[in-house]
Amino acid sequence: MRRRSDPQQQLILRIDLERAEHETWREIAIDGTARLDQLADAIVIAFGWTGTGTHAFGSTWPGWRMTEYGSYEHDLPGAANRVGAPERIRPLGRRDRRPDAWREYSYYPDADEFACEHAWTVAEAVEQLGGDFVFEYRRHEPDYDRDPPPGWRHRIRAIESSKRPLGATTATVVAGVGLIPRDLAESAYGELADPAELHLLEHEFEVRFGAGTAGRLGFAKHGLSLDDAVAGASVAARRALRMDLVDAGLLLAHEIEREVAERVTTPIRDILRLAATPDGVEPSSLGELGDDLHALRLLRRSKGRLHTLAEVRDRVMERPLELWRVLAARLMNAGAPRYSPSTSSKIAEFAVELARAEREVRTFAFDEAHRDAGGAGSRVLDFNRVLRVLVAMGLVDEDGAPSDPAARPFAMTMLKS
Repeated sequence: MRRRSDPQQQLILRIDLERAEHETWREIAIDGTARLDQLADAIVIAFGWTGTGTHAFGSTWPGWRMTEYGSYEHDLPGAANRVGAPERIRPLGRRDRRPDAWREYSYYPDADEFACEHAWTVAEAVEQLGGDFVFEYRRHEPDYDRDPPPGWRHRIRAIESSKRPLGATTATVVAGVGLIPRDLAESAYGELADPAELHLLEHEFEVRFGAGTAGRLGFAKHGLSLDDAVAGASVAARRALRMDLVDAGLLLAHEIEREVAERVTTPIRDILRLAATPDGVEPSSLGELGDDLHALRLLRRSKGRLHTLAEVRDRVMERPLELWRVLAARLMNAGAPRYSPSTSSKIAEFAVELARAEREVRTFAFDEAHRDAGGAGSRVLDFNRVLRVLVAMGLVDEDGAPSDPAARPFAMTMLKS
């Protein structure tokens, strides 16, 4: 009978990229109870593959060999196991009632065959395959004919086992050398997994394998993550954007001086004070800015007048730091209805441009998100609203160029909303 995996077991896997021009390997610490699809994600992140291709796990036991078409065949029946996972994040191996009988899959099976009856954990794969197996990743080729696209094989060896530290992520990269080969689209992302920048990889592993808080730094119950702003972009493009923002320090916590928050929010607080009187404010006296503050849930309409919402009057009107955070969060999410899971990529891209200053940030995730999003007219309206409020606060000019040093920290607060 197969032993149950220790829920606290942590494995250190040494993963070498075979036939690479330069030595390229990673060491990944992973929970023994993690599934093979989770290990596949960890390898993709650790090496910098886009993850848009196909992959497969397989044994390296004697008797098996990989054919030129990417499938496996064996010389001695029953000589080895076969673990199949042709898609990026789903464990697609199927096992019958015999522990050593795995069904063979090609790289491009019919989707109907993806019903999975069993998925090995990493500890089970290490145990059953003798601590030595392979992971093969194949580049995405939308126009392939008969032959599968180019692929790379990774040799996986278990080199250490220990107790999993309390509070540790399910997986993390602990060491490595070398970058993946430069090949078409893959080369645009390989440098994201530079072992010299382990702190960036650690952040990505925390996003994928942690408690779900890293990279989703929302404000109150209305906060939406930056990832949602580029929901239409590929996983790899979103990862490139996020890692560049982390590298530039734009998603780190930062202190805002009260004097700065008070100066910047004064124009908005003056309006809120006027609207907090019993008679409120005549909408025409505020122009479009009144509509903007109403849309941002700072003012309400009653009997043809604008009034400050009670919760705004009591909680944020006389608290500049709190109003700074509320404005940043609601401007960032101005393109989304209340409780919507998505926000306007145009607003997020504008916040990135304000925050990054001279730092290099790969923003092609926004290009992909723009192509995927619909309703361009509403996005323009929402962006104009954001621009008008920032102009009223004196942070940018009418063309959107920063006109105050506080524009950058305010945009950083927006990005963390």
